[in-house]
Amino acid sequence: MISIVSESQGIKSQIELLLNSSFGEKRKTLPSQKFRKGSKPIQNLSFIAMKEELVVGVIRFTKISIGNEFTCLLLGPIAVLPEYQGIKIGSSLMKHGLKAAKDAGYELVVAIGDPEFLGDFGFISIEGKELTFPIFVDKNRFLIKELIEGSSKLAKGKIKLA
Repeated sequence: MISIVSESQGIKSQIELLLNSSFGEKRKTLPSQKFRKGSKPIQNLSFIAMKEELVVGVIRFTKISIGNEFTCLLLGPIAVLPEYQGIKIGSSLMKHGLKAAKDAGYELVVAIGDPEFLGDFGFISIEGKELTFPIFVDKNRFLIKELIEGSSKLAKGKIKLA
C-alpha cells in the first residue's frame, strides 16, 4: 500500500536518488530546476509517496511572485520512481499537493511540464496571459492552474522567486 505523507528531513538522500532516477542527467539542465536553484521548497507543501520505508514519489512547490505583488506557486519537482510509474502515484501526489496548496490559501500554480499529464489536473497554456519566465521555456510546456477561479487575471509580469 502506498501512503502520502509530509516530507521529513531524514529522507532527503532518498528523494535525491528518486529525482536522479526519474530525470537522469538532464535534471539539472531543466528550466524550472535552474530557476529554483538555491531556493527551498515550501515545507508544508512538500509530500512524499511511501511504500513501507521506501520513498517512491515526491511533489514539491516553491513560492514565486509574478510582477510586483502576486504571490503564487511553482510546481515541481514531481517524480515517481520508474518502477512505480503507471499506477497513479503521480496523480495521487498531484491531487494531494494541489488540495494542500488551495487549503493554504494559494490561488494559482505555475508549471513547466508535460501538458498532457498536467492538463488532467486543470493546467492550461499561458497563451493569452501576460506572463514571462526568466529562463527560456517551451511555450507548450509553460502552464498555469487556477486554484481560485479568475486568479490568473491578476497574474501579469515576470515570474521570480518570492
